[in-house]
Amino acid sequence: MIKAIKANRIIYLLILFTLISFFNVNAKIKEGKINNQLLEERIKNNEEKSNIEIQNLKNKIESNDNYLKEYIDKTDSDLKERMLLYVTFVLGILILLGFLLNFFGKKALKERVEQIIKTTVTKIVTKVYIENIIKNHIEILKSEIESNIEKSIIETKDKIISRLESSATNYIDELSKRKIDISKIDEESQDIRNKLNELAQNINERQALGKILSAEDYYFKGYEYFDKKDYENAIKQWEKAIELKQNYYEAWNNKGVAFDILEKYEEAIKSYDEAIKIKQDFYLAWNNKGSALSKLEKYEEAIKSYDEAIKIKQDYYEAWNNKGVTFGKLEKYEEAIKSYDEAIKIKQDFYLAWNNKSVALNKLGKYDDARICFEKLYEMQSKNISNLENLIESLIFCKQYNQAIEKIDNSLTLEINEKDKLILFYLKIIAKSLLYQNSDYEQKLFVDILNNLTIEITWNTKDFENWLNKEQIPQNIKSFLQELTFKLNTKKKK
Repeated sequence: MIKAIKANRIIYLLILFTLISFFNVNAKIKEGKINNQLLEERIKNNEEKSNIEIQNLKNKIESNDNYLKEYIDKTDSDLKERMLLYVTFVLGILILLGFLLNFFGKKALKERVEQIIKTTVTKIVTKVYIENIIKNHIEILKSEIESNIEKSIIETKDKIISRLESSATNYIDELSKRKIDISKIDEESQDIRNKLNELAQNINERQALGKILSAEDYYFKGYEYFDKKDYENAIKQWEKAIELKQNYYEAWNNKGVAFDILEKYEEAIKSYDEAIKIKQDFYLAWNNKGSALSKLEKYEEAIKSYDEAIKIKQDYYEAWNNKGVTFGKLEKYEEAIKSYDEAIKIKQDFYLAWNNKSVALNKLGKYDDARICFEKLYEMQSKNISNLENLIESLIFCKQYNQAIEKIDNSLTLEINEKDKLILFYLKIIAKSLLYQNSDYEQKLFVDILNNLTIEITWNTKDFENWLNKEQIPQNIKSFLQELTFKLNTKKKK
């Protein structure tokens, strides 16, 4: 600020000096003009004195005038040069001062701006530094929190897996003791099925938590797919179990059962053979192999497999029954009946063996013995209408027509569907026809009853047509049945 004031003072002094010089020049010009006038007056006063003097004076005046003009011109030229010099000097000084003022002003402004910028930058840097410190601490805290959370999750996850593994171990131990036959999984108790489902869920949860499954896990996971009838995936699970445990004969057996259901009997037999190779006394594999061989119509080999199973487990009633079925396919009905009897001896309420025995007895024409089997079957499953029909049929074959009719009449009071009622009426007609072979009245009566019953019913007369081929039906009754069957078919088409 002080420098600026000093500069202003200098400018004022220069301007004042210039003005004073200008006024001095003007004063001299005016003085010269006045002297020139006085001289002209003097010349005029002495004009009379002498022409010579006048002429001389004129010459002198002219000379003085020329001199004066020259002087004036010179003075004027000098003044102009001086003025130009002064003006140029003053302008230069002013420009210099302006530059200096501008320089010093800009410098001060620059310094001020720089100071402001420096202060602002310092504040910004300080703020950024503080923000970075806070951010770093936040990141550290975040990292610590995430680490603690992750640690907590891992600990919780480990606890859950540990609990699930403990529970799975109990399930596996219990189910392994049961020796579950997967070919009869549908016959297992609800308790066993529930445990299998719970174990499957346990395995899936552990797998979802990233736990590597064991051979036993894959083995029981196969049951889950098998129960859903997804046999291909069930096989894959048992193959994984075998990869982890090559001597896992139970997995080989289950794999064979799945192949059997898929009708890949050769593959099934190979799987059973692998199971037997590992454990030669594995009776389930021997029995299942026999079933696959029988489906390939290798009946003699199948019987040998069943014998091996029975040799290992003498009370293996399923193998005895399967052996009997295979003898039946070979039409060795006496041998078949012996096998069924062995199965029934072990398990007296073995429904399948009783049913198969009745078929074999009928094949041998032993209708009285077959009737005993049908009575037993009806006793075991009285709600099964097929058992009732088979029993009535056996009574007819045994010529116990009145008993058959009585059984039919009692059954018609039960809640059964129209189709089964029709079959019972049909059997009643047959029984009545056989009882009264020479009575046209009885035949016509029951035909009318049958026709009235069949209104708005969809028929499947194959059940009736089968009777036409039975040797026990006399020819005249067969003719009657043919006529009745024809009427039923005609009614069906309408």
